[in-house]
Amino acid sequence: MRTSGGLSVAITRARDHLYLSTHQRVTSQSAAPSPYFTLAAGPSAPLVTAAPWTPTQLPAHPHGAGDKPTFSFSELAQYQSCPLQYRFRQNLGFQPQAAKELGYGRAVHHVLRRLAEHVRQHGDVPSLLGFEQLFDREFYLPYADRSAWETMEARARTVVTHYLTHFRADLDRVWEVERSFELHLDSANVVGRADVILDREDGLPGGLALVDYKTRSVAKVDEAMALQLQVYTAAARGEGYDVRAAWLHDLTAPKAAARVTVASTPDVVLIATQALTALARGVRDRSFPAQPGDGCRYCDVRPLCRHARTQ
Repeated sequence: MRTSGGLSVAITRARDHLYLSTHQRVTSQSAAPSPYFTLAAGPSAPLVTAAPWTPTQLPAHPHGAGDKPTFSFSELAQYQSCPLQYRFRQNLGFQPQAAKELGYGRAVHHVLRRLAEHVRQHGDVPSLLGFEQLFDREFYLPYADRSAWETMEARARTVVTHYLTHFRADLDRVWEVERSFELHLDSANVVGRADVILDREDGLPGGLALVDYKTRSVAKVDEAMALQLQVYTAAARGEGYDVRAAWLHDLTAPKAAARVTVASTPDVVLIATQALTALARGVRDRSFPAQPGDGCRYCDVRPLCRHARTQ
């Protein structure tokens, strides 16, 4: 009765569509439908193997005057990449499989944050022994096995050591790390976190530079990377801060190529906020058209998408 009641609650909470599905195998092992699926479908219900169906149009949501949703910048960047992929992930819950590398970038950012905090507290970088102890204490990967951990830990040590060697002066200028921002648009609120904010840009106290770290090689700055920094610039200026520069910092690149300036003039930032407003409006209006292209071959929801299967 408990199982039946719980399933009934789940079914009656569906707002637009209800999907019940099962799978025939897990990796190489065959799998039977779960008891919950069998209970809902009935023991004699035929199982149909077919491409998943999704409606091409969704009913518009009647937004009230005070109904203003909040999105993370990452969500809107995902929508920009492919609205249908956004729907599969955010609305239908098909999240990517946890990879061994998941969390590597965040782990490197966390170590750099602890280093910046150490410098602010003690006035200098830790000794070699202190650095090793800090790294061993703070570096963590939640999904890596031993082999993957050792490989990525060695890579992260190299990245952080390279940063300390060539950008040591940045640690004396850190104003804040992982700073939260919120940008208020006409159609939505957008939240995000700047990796690091440096003070004394152009030698002026209070003059700030926003920096976005990348832990994988960046061949070129794409639209989404630039948009993120421009949006954070708009949010910071909206709070009254004097943002004078925005940089993308490739932690894996040689010193001469590590830092790329992202345009942050008022007209460019205005265009960025207008672009973000259009993305938020698309999500609010439940417009999820497919955007097939080269990225389809790497998309983790490709098996669910009839558009990707044609690419």
